[in-house]
Amino acid sequence: MRKWFAASAALLACSAAHGWAETMPKDPAALDIADVFSHTCLHNGEDPGRVAAWARQQKLSELSPTDARKALFADGKDGRAWVIHGPLTDMYLAVRRTSGTCAVFGERADAADFSRIYDEYLQFLAPTGTPVDRSADRVEQGAYGTQTERSATIHAPKGKLTYFVMSANQKAGGPYQVSLVIAVHGAGK
Repeated sequence: MRKWFAASAALLACSAAHGWAETMPKDPAALDIADVFSHTCLHNGEDPGRVAAWARQQKLSELSPTDARKALFADGKDGRAWVIHGPLTDMYLAVRRTSGTCAVFGERADAADFSRIYDEYLQFLAPTGTPVDRSADRVEQGAYGTQTERSATIHAPKGKLTYFVMSANQKAGGPYQVSLVIAVHGAGK
Protein backbone atom coordinates (compact mmCIF):
# COMPACT_ATOMS: atom_id res chain seq x y z
CA MET A 1 0.00 0.00 0.00
CA ARG A 2 2.97 2.32 0.43
CA LYS A 3 3.82 2.34 -3.28
CA TRP A 4 1.92 5.57 -3.95
CA PHE A 5 4.09 7.39 -1.39
CA ALA A 6 7.03 7.19 -3.82
CA ALA A 7 5.52 10.11 -5.73
CA SER A 8 6.93 12.52 -3.13
CA ALA A 9 10.29 12.10 -4.81
CA ALA A 10 8.69 12.88 -8.18
CA LEU A 11 7.07 16.03 -6.76
CA LEU A 12 10.44 17.11 -5.33
CA ALA A 13 12.20 16.47 -8.67
CA CYS A 14 9.53 18.39 -10.59
CA SER A 15 9.80 21.23 -8.09
CA ALA A 16 13.57 21.45 -8.44
CA ALA A 17 13.33 21.39 -12.24
CA HIS A 18 10.94 24.35 -12.19
CA GLY A 19 12.96 26.34 -9.66
CA TRP A 20 10.40 25.87 -6.87
CA ALA A 21 12.93 24.43 -4.39
CA GLU A 22 12.71 27.45 -2.09
CA THR A 23 8.91 27.19 -1.93
CA MET A 24 8.73 23.39 -1.96
CA PRO A 25 6.56 21.97 0.80
CA LYS A 26 8.62 20.41 3.57
CA ASP A 27 5.86 18.76 5.61
CA PRO A 28 5.97 15.00 4.88
CA ALA A 29 2.29 14.59 5.81
CA ALA A 30 1.28 17.23 3.23
CA LEU A 31 3.40 15.45 0.62
CA ASP A 32 1.78 12.11 1.47
CA ILE A 33 -1.69 13.60 0.97
CA ALA A 34 -0.52 15.05 -2.35
CA ASP A 35 0.80 11.61 -3.37
CA VAL A 36 -2.54 9.96 -2.70
CA PHE A 37 -4.32 12.75 -4.60
CA SER A 38 -1.95 12.26 -7.56
CA HIS A 39 -2.40 8.51 -7.71
CA THR A 40 -6.15 8.57 -7.31
CA CYS A 41 -7.89 11.77 -8.28
CA LEU A 42 -5.44 13.09 -10.86
CA HIS A 43 -4.59 9.73 -12.40
CA ASN A 44 -8.18 8.43 -12.46
CA GLY A 45 -10.09 11.69 -11.99
CA GLU A 46 -12.52 11.36 -14.85
CA ASP A 47 -13.53 7.83 -13.87
CA PRO A 48 -14.71 7.29 -10.27
CA GLY A 49 -14.93 3.56 -11.07
CA ARG A 50 -11.16 3.48 -11.60
CA VAL A 51 -10.66 5.24 -8.25
CA ALA A 52 -12.86 2.59 -6.60
CA ALA A 53 -10.86 -0.15 -8.34
CA TRP A 54 -7.64 1.41 -7.04
CA ALA A 55 -9.09 1.48 -3.50
CA ARG A 56 -10.04 -2.22 -3.78
CA GLN A 57 -6.57 -3.09 -5.09
CA GLN A 58 -5.03 -1.30 -2.09
CA LYS A 59 -7.45 -3.16 0.22
CA LEU A 60 -8.69 0.09 1.76
CA SER A 61 -11.51 0.04 4.30
CA GLU A 62 -14.66 1.50 2.76
CA LEU A 63 -16.93 3.68 4.87
CA SER A 64 -20.56 2.69 4.94
CA PRO A 65 -22.81 5.08 2.98
CA THR A 66 -24.25 6.37 6.26
CA ASP A 67 -20.79 7.05 7.71
CA ALA A 68 -19.63 8.67 4.48
CA ARG A 69 -22.65 10.99 4.30
CA LYS A 70 -22.46 11.80 8.00
CA ALA A 71 -18.83 12.83 7.60
CA LEU A 72 -19.69 14.82 4.41
CA PHE A 73 -17.04 13.04 2.40
CA ALA A 74 -19.24 11.24 -0.12
CA ASP A 75 -22.71 12.67 0.14
CA GLY A 76 -25.35 11.17 -2.12
CA LYS A 77 -26.36 7.64 -2.93
CA ASP A 78 -23.53 7.20 -5.43
CA GLY A 79 -20.84 8.59 -3.13
CA ARG A 80 -18.14 6.27 -1.84
CA ALA A 81 -15.33 6.87 0.62
CA TRP A 82 -12.37 4.92 1.97
CA VAL A 83 -10.03 5.32 4.94
CA ILE A 84 -6.30 5.43 4.26
CA HIS A 85 -3.96 4.95 7.20
CA GLY A 86 -0.78 6.65 6.05
CA PRO A 87 2.52 6.61 7.90
CA LEU A 88 2.25 10.30 8.84
CA THR A 89 -1.44 11.16 8.71
CA ASP A 90 -4.75 9.42 8.14
CA MET A 91 -6.77 10.31 5.07
CA TYR A 92 -10.13 9.80 3.44
CA LEU A 93 -10.52 9.24 -0.30
CA ALA A 94 -13.97 10.04 -1.68
CA VAL A 95 -15.68 9.95 -5.07
CA ARG A 96 -19.10 11.10 -6.24
CA ARG A 97 -20.15 9.67 -9.58
CA THR A 98 -22.95 12.16 -10.38
CA SER A 99 -20.81 15.24 -9.78
CA GLY A 100 -17.61 13.69 -11.17
CA THR A 101 -15.82 14.66 -7.95
CA CYS A 102 -12.77 13.05 -6.40
CA ALA A 103 -11.32 14.27 -3.10
CA VAL A 104 -8.62 13.48 -0.57
CA PHE A 105 -9.03 14.74 2.98
CA GLY A 106 -6.06 14.70 5.35
CA GLU A 107 -6.33 14.56 9.10
CA ARG A 108 -3.19 16.60 9.68
CA ALA A 109 -0.77 18.64 7.55
CA ASP A 110 0.95 22.01 7.56
CA ALA A 111 -1.59 24.46 6.11
CA ALA A 112 1.02 26.73 4.48
CA ASP A 113 2.76 23.79 2.81
CA PHE A 114 -0.60 22.50 1.65
CA SER A 115 -1.33 25.85 0.02
CA ARG A 116 1.96 25.58 -1.89
CA ILE A 117 0.98 22.09 -3.06
CA TYR A 118 -2.28 23.52 -4.41
CA ASP A 119 -0.32 26.15 -6.37
CA GLU A 120 1.94 23.49 -7.88
CA TYR A 121 -1.00 21.30 -8.90
CA LEU A 122 -2.76 24.31 -10.40
CA GLN A 123 0.30 25.00 -12.57
CA PHE A 124 0.28 21.35 -13.64
CA LEU A 125 -3.46 21.31 -14.38
CA ALA A 126 -3.42 24.67 -16.18
CA PRO A 127 -0.17 25.08 -18.11
CA THR A 128 0.67 28.49 -19.55
CA GLY A 129 -2.01 29.59 -22.00
CA THR A 130 -4.85 27.59 -20.41
CA PRO A 131 -7.76 29.84 -19.42
CA VAL A 132 -8.31 29.78 -15.65
CA ASP A 133 -10.93 31.56 -13.57
CA ARG A 134 -9.51 31.90 -10.05
CA SER A 135 -11.90 32.70 -7.26
CA ALA A 136 -10.80 35.02 -4.50
CA ASP A 137 -9.43 33.10 -1.53
CA ARG A 138 -12.04 32.65 1.18
CA VAL A 139 -10.72 33.04 4.70
CA GLU A 140 -13.03 32.39 7.63
CA GLN A 141 -12.76 31.73 11.34
CA GLY A 142 -13.88 28.25 12.24
CA ALA A 143 -13.80 25.83 15.13
CA TYR A 144 -10.19 24.91 14.27
CA GLY A 145 -8.74 28.35 13.64
CA THR A 146 -8.56 30.19 10.35
CA GLN A 147 -9.83 28.20 7.37
CA THR A 148 -8.62 29.09 3.90
CA GLU A 149 -10.35 27.89 0.76
CA ARG A 150 -8.84 28.40 -2.68
CA SER A 151 -10.54 27.44 -5.92
CA ALA A 152 -10.16 27.70 -9.67
CA THR A 153 -12.08 26.70 -12.78
CA ILE A 154 -9.82 25.47 -15.58
CA HIS A 155 -11.11 25.62 -19.16
CA ALA A 156 -9.53 22.70 -20.97
CA PRO A 157 -9.74 21.79 -24.67
CA LYS A 158 -12.95 20.26 -26.05
CA GLY A 159 -15.16 22.19 -23.62
CA LYS A 160 -14.04 20.39 -20.47
CA LEU A 161 -14.15 22.26 -17.20
CA THR A 162 -12.07 21.25 -14.21
CA TYR A 163 -12.97 22.58 -10.79
CA PHE A 164 -10.04 22.43 -8.37
CA VAL A 165 -10.49 23.34 -4.71
CA MET A 166 -8.25 23.27 -1.64
CA SER A 167 -9.21 23.92 1.94
CA ALA A 168 -6.94 24.08 4.97
CA ASN A 169 -7.64 24.75 8.63
CA GLN A 170 -4.91 26.48 10.57
CA LYS A 171 -5.13 23.87 13.35
CA ALA A 172 -5.71 20.15 13.22
CA GLY A 173 -9.06 19.00 14.55
CA GLY A 174 -12.33 17.47 13.55
CA PRO A 175 -12.40 14.73 10.93
CA TYR A 176 -9.84 16.46 8.68
CA GLN A 177 -7.62 19.53 8.48
CA VAL A 178 -6.89 19.79 4.74
CA SER A 179 -8.51 18.70 1.49
CA LEU A 180 -7.95 18.70 -2.24
CA VAL A 181 -11.03 18.30 -4.44
CA ILE A 182 -11.22 18.00 -8.20
CA ALA A 183 -14.24 17.65 -10.47
CA VAL A 184 -13.98 17.24 -14.23
CA HIS A 185 -17.00 17.94 -16.44
CA GLY A 186 -17.50 17.71 -20.18
CA ALA A 187 -19.01 20.50 -22.24
CA GLY A 188 -22.56 21.39 -21.35
CA LYS A 189 -22.56 19.84 -17.87
